[in-house]
Amino acid sequence: MLSTSALVEIAKLTPLEKAQLAKAEGNKCFKNRDYKEALKHYSEAIELCPKDATMDLATFYQNRAATHEYLGDNKAARDDCTTALELNPKYVKALQRRAKVCETMEDLQQALEDVTAVCILECFSNVSALQAADRILKQLGKMRAKETWEKKDCVFPSKCFIRTLLASFKDDPVMQDVLQQGKANGYPEEPLIGMAKAKEALRNEDYELVLDACEEELAGDVASPHHAEALCLRGTFHYLRSDLSKAVSDYSAVVSMEDAPVKVRANAIIRRALVKLQLDDFDGCKDDFEEAIRINPSSADAHYQRGQVFFLLEKYEEALEDFKKAVALAEDDFPVAEAQQLYTEYKISSNADKNQVNSIIKRFQEVEERYPKCGELMALLAQIYVEQNDLNKANACFDRAIQADPENATLLVHKGMLQLQTRMDIVKATEYLKQAIEVDNKCGYAYEMLGTLEVQKGNLPYSVELFNEAIRLAKTEDDMAHLFSLKEAAIAQKHLSEKLGVTLPSFPGM
Repeated sequence: MLSTSALVEIAKLTPLEKAQLAKAEGNKCFKNRDYKEALKHYSEAIELCPKDATMDLATFYQNRAATHEYLGDNKAARDDCTTALELNPKYVKALQRRAKVCETMEDLQQALEDVTAVCILECFSNVSALQAADRILKQLGKMRAKETWEKKDCVFPSKCFIRTLLASFKDDPVMQDVLQQGKANGYPEEPLIGMAKAKEALRNEDYELVLDACEEELAGDVASPHHAEALCLRGTFHYLRSDLSKAVSDYSAVVSMEDAPVKVRANAIIRRALVKLQLDDFDGCKDDFEEAIRINPSSADAHYQRGQVFFLLEKYEEALEDFKKAVALAEDDFPVAEAQQLYTEYKISSNADKNQVNSIIKRFQEVEERYPKCGELMALLAQIYVEQNDLNKANACFDRAIQADPENATLLVHKGMLQLQTRMDIVKATEYLKQAIEVDNKCGYAYEMLGTLEVQKGNLPYSVELFNEAIRLAKTEDDMAHLFSLKEAAIAQKHLSEKLGVTLPSFPGM
């Protein structure tokens, strides 16, 4: 108990001083983990504090919120933080705490708003807030993508994207037939139907006609020698439209046809493996690749595509083994496989001495001499130059790649982003990104990068428009989740900067 003299001294204190004294007692209890007693003292401080002492009152509410949180009462903690922020809208501690409890309560939108406010108020220097924002955005992005993906309209990709995908399969019997016959000169006198029509459409890059032509073939005689080819090709065009369930169904139908040509069955299994990867069925993907190699040991595609998967998983040794096998099986006539082999060797030895890196670059240049039209090869060499900080050579490499493959918008995107890295030239970077969209208005990557650039420039409403277009063009649910996280970040920054009356930092020179 307090002495009489102590009580007299307390009686002389102002209401605010009494409230601060109660807060100090609460802090002692909190430090000793006596949260129930701390709660009583903080509540007493709130009751004693004059209403016009808003900063102090906000502190008392925030302290009580911390106590509620430790006692497991997230709703009370959130409510006290809200009161503290009504008294002091820029109170970082209260914003961080409310963000934390809202995330726990799965109120991700409020959590994002609060943690974004912290990032803005602390000039994006608060590491824990940045980490929390990234975590919340990923959760929110996944949630938005899940809500949207199933209702998403199928968007047919650009000709360049389809051409690149088809070219990545060297052993595809349909495309081998198409390439052997060459591009048609004009149209045949008699109308083509079924697979003949589909192959004609592939030759002329009239890709929008392929699905209907496959349907014509499949509506005919099941005993047709082209039935399996039509199913596999239809599956590929379902895949291109992001209709993965239909793609798997068609590929599986081909796999079950034991009398189908071995190359057609193997091609269907490989393509199904890639869809399974997209669906996060890693075991199914692995099993399909092994089955494709079992039934067609001479398949360069099985090794090349599996090598790509290993590379994505950063299993570089396994990837290298597959790329080497693909090159050998293709009898040195598979430029993208050679390029991936060399780039994988570089990834494995990138910490080795400079002579080894130079040796890999020299071999890249030798392959480029043999395949001067392979833009992908030059793009990978450019990436090595970027990682070696030889940015002028990287620029020159991208220039050659763009010249070799002028319809490949992705190359223009890479060239644009390199302008930031080499010259901090945001104007030139923007020009390249806009050029990429002109070349291919279905290049989601270009919209994403331009949107990201516009965020850095402070053009948040325009960035949201760009992210929306990228979302519309997303090819996988994971891609869509990532894009939603970018969009939600831009929306939150715009809203909070206006609410807090703060000007966001922009890219240097803007």
